This record gives sequence, C-alpha cells and structure tokens, in this order.
Amino acid sequence: MLVCCGWGAATVLTRPGMLFVGQGILVEAGTVAIDPALRSISRWYLGLWALVRAG
Repeated sequence: MLVCCGWGAATVLTRPGMLFVGQGILVEAGTVAIDPALRSISRWYLGLWALVRAG
C-alpha cells in the first residue's frame, strides 16, 4: 500500500515539475517570453532542480 502511494506521489509531483523545468529551459534559451517578475522564480527553480540532479 505504501509503495503504491509513493508511486502516485512521485508521478503527481514529477510530471508538473518536469513541465516547469522544460518551460524554464525554453525561457532561458530565449524561445519563450515571460513576465520579468516571473523570470527570477523560473531561474530559482531551475537552479534548485540542477542542484538536486547534481546531488
């Protein structure tokens, strides 16, 4: 039961997270434009993701 809940949580959190990272990469590449106020949040999230992937 616990394993099934863990898989469900991982799926729910990973899919939107990867979509956000994909969008952030496109923003940093200059392909997609977003509000400058949101750009700092995008950079922070990408940095956090890179830190987690490296560790």
